[in-house]
Amino acid sequence: MKLLRCVPVLLLPALGLQAASGPALVGKATTSVDGRAIFTMAPPTDTFPVGTGTVYLVARNGDISQLWRTHGWYAAEVFLTNDGEFLVRLGGSPDHTTQGAAPLAVAFYRRGRLLKQYTVEDLVRDPKNVAALSSADGWRADRDRSGPVRAPAPALHLEREFHVTTIDGTFYRFDVTTGAIIEARPALPPREGWATPRDIDRLCLATLLVELPAPLAEIDGLLGLPPGTRKPVGPTADEDVQQAELTSPNDPKGHYALRLTLTRQPTPSVTSVALIYVTPEGYRFAYQPSDRITRALPAWRAELREKRRTPYEQSEAVLQEIKGLKD
Repeated sequence: MKLLRCVPVLLLPALGLQAASGPALVGKATTSVDGRAIFTMAPPTDTFPVGTGTVYLVARNGDISQLWRTHGWYAAEVFLTNDGEFLVRLGGSPDHTTQGAAPLAVAFYRRGRLLKQYTVEDLVRDPKNVAALSSADGWRADRDRSGPVRAPAPALHLEREFHVTTIDGTFYRFDVTTGAIIEARPALPPREGWATPRDIDRLCLATLLVELPAPLAEIDGLLGLPPGTRKPVGPTADEDVQQAELTSPNDPKGHYALRLTLTRQPTPSVTSVALIYVTPEGYRFAYQPSDRITRALPAWRAELREKRRTPYEQSEAVLQEIKGLKD
């Protein structure tokens, strides 16, 4: 799922306006994740020497209404919540940076009113990295593909958080509704042993074959979790829902995880488990077995009991059988 879609807005003035330095500033439109809210960005012109922006909301019947406007800045990259209420701005045009001031990194708005903003120096903790930046967005880890930090592009998370990682490896979580920093911590390093595509196929089957409830301490062996799996630590309440990450959460395209319901009575146990796919924005999609797999499950479960196999062993045997049929 793509969070940000930018297309030229042909009706906006002065599309070819050139900044004092850097690329031409052009009119753009950005939609929210579900497409209901639209933000149009007009660059500075001779008539209007500062950038202007307008948020529109698309009704169910297709009618478009204006929600609010902003002026005084231009940014090529913004993020908009589905209700059009909140906007996150990344950076801005170089010709509107105050002389000698640190460049803007991120700013948060509600209906055009500035809530909070941060400069690059506010977020990048190592001054050497700030001094070495050669571009307006060079402070972001996702822009430096040759650097030591691997990070996904900045994104809204479940509509109320904004996530971004800096070039010096600091991961930030912001509250979109206030602009406050919720968390600032070292970015998660790449891990060895993440699940392969074949592991994901096998885990699809293993989660359907496992008998629940099962002791949390035994779930690794029952399902055959890959060594890199980031496992849940156990229930923090009588019943708790947690994720076990199977592939890297830093993947900009999204990642796979197990969604587990845990209980601690009488001992920590797993009462439900499902394979899910998590988008960069935090939306979760559960795996649904095909009719063919659903019909085959009773026979596979009977074979599991007859041969005293774990779900891991049975799912491995099924994959081998399927591979043999294809060969």
